[in-house]
Amino acid sequence: MTVGCGIGPWLSCVAILGATTLLGCDHVFGLERPPDAELLSCPQGHGLPDEDGDGVVNASDVCPGIADADQADGDTDGVGDACDPHPTRSGDRIAFAAYFIDGIDGGWTPDSPTSWLTTECATSNTLTGALLSADLGDATSYPAIELRYVATEFAPQMASLRIGLQPTTGPGAACHVDYNDGTFGLFLNNSPQRPETVSPEHVVRFVADDLGVSCSLNGVPATDAVVINTSRTRITIASLLGGRDRIEHIIGYTFVPPI
Repeated sequence: MTVGCGIGPWLSCVAILGATTLLGCDHVFGLERPPDAELLSCPQGHGLPDEDGDGVVNASDVCPGIADADQADGDTDGVGDACDPHPTRSGDRIAFAAYFIDGIDGGWTPDSPTSWLTTECATSNTLTGALLSADLGDATSYPAIELRYVATEFAPQMASLRIGLQPTTGPGAACHVDYNDGTFGLFLNNSPQRPETVSPEHVVRFVADDLGVSCSLNGVPATDAVVINTSRTRITIASLLGGRDRIEHIIGYTFVPPI
């Protein structure tokens, strides 16, 4: 499948799948694109197939969102040690990988298409409470998600981004990154750990398994003992309190324990 994207408040996409050609992101959002929208092509150099710049293209990279030139995979499950939710237990798989340099793909639906914009071919949120959501998981898998984003506009004491996992039954979990007096801090449920960073660029990883839940900010984790039911789980990602965040990729994992 080939996808192209445009710059502006509406996305311009061309998807070629087999002999069928789809024009316009109304196929993503179910909306008609304004006829007078100015649609431009992605600049040269965007959409390269190596998201993390480690010299291994996405299609072959065992950790497409985290640089790992050595491609180490100790448990040989196809997910590299640098990003494996369970690096010593085989059974993890990459369920989906959305690289937003090419716009929002069909697997993630915003609450309002006008609240998610494409700027320089990266997806940005500009409105309070704008939301992306998807379903991941089944009766034998645990969800894990990795998000790389940049907080591009924020004010003191402003929440930046919130990620939630909610199964069809039982308790869910949520972690969010807040900004306060020059520092970004990660909060996971009632966890006593509070990873912090002064960098506006974040990699947030959220893992829910039979041991509990863990959310990490740039590799520093916070953990909670709550165990999420393994039934189908809904993942939501929201930009809160009017901040502006540029999402660069969302990668989802499933874990199926070996029989």
